[in-house]
Amino acid sequence: MSRDGNGSGVSSVQRALRVLEVVAAANDGIQAKAVARRLGYNLSSTYRLLNTLVAEGYLVHLGDLHGFGLGYKIPPLYQLLRERLSVGPRIANIVDQVHAATGTAAYYSLYRGLEPVVAYVAESAGAPAIPMLEVGTAGAAHATAFGKMMLATLPAGDVLGYCETNGLTRYTEHTIGTVGDLLPQLELIRATGLAVEIEEVATGTACMAGAVTGADGRLRATVAVSTGLAQFHRKHPLLENAIRQATRQCTALLRAGSAGRESPPDVPHLGVDQA
Repeated sequence: MSRDGNGSGVSSVQRALRVLEVVAAANDGIQAKAVARRLGYNLSSTYRLLNTLVAEGYLVHLGDLHGFGLGYKIPPLYQLLRERLSVGPRIANIVDQVHAATGTAAYYSLYRGLEPVVAYVAESAGAPAIPMLEVGTAGAAHATAFGKMMLATLPAGDVLGYCETNGLTRYTEHTIGTVGDLLPQLELIRATGLAVEIEEVATGTACMAGAVTGADGRLRATVAVSTGLAQFHRKHPLLENAIRQATRQCTALLRAGSAGRESPPDVPHLGVDQA
């Protein structure tokens, strides 16, 4: 176990990943001094981490900009992730129909272990998806409708552990900031079979999600929609009916084994079976 510039224990792998994240979040040409300053690392160890990532192809040194940028191993990794998240055409068609029928962006999300991840998005110019909810987006379980659906399958102690491990990032002023505020929402999800978030991911938007379960009754995926607040409230009954119908159809496909790729079977049983 190595130590960072402040003396706290952190592995070399963690340090390298944090450096990669800082470079990814910056424009091309971020300098080593800036990386070190943002992470609180000393400059010499930051150079070593940067040069290692360059040697492995995850970063490039941009001589003309006197700094660093993302390397060319990143896109192939993202493409592999997208391929592994791909859904069958019949599932995609159901999500497309939700988008067309409701005039909202529609999503199909899977669960990789205890991590919700967007696998398919149906959107259009008139009904764009929330920018942070593109294919491959993971995490933010406390703030997203599909993430709350997953958390609703867990005992309260596990919800607390998940939130302590992953944090409760504030995306807007309405994002839930405590487990105490989150637990009542999870109880409502168990009772209704629907998860809702209002302006917790992006200001001015709201989302609704329903559960897709496997033959064992366990949560496998969700169908969700997002739209502006006024439309969300005006179309609430339509959105709810569309999601319930879509989740029944997707559940039937999964249980018949005709939907192609499924998510891993390790998410606890959902209290309300929507099939």
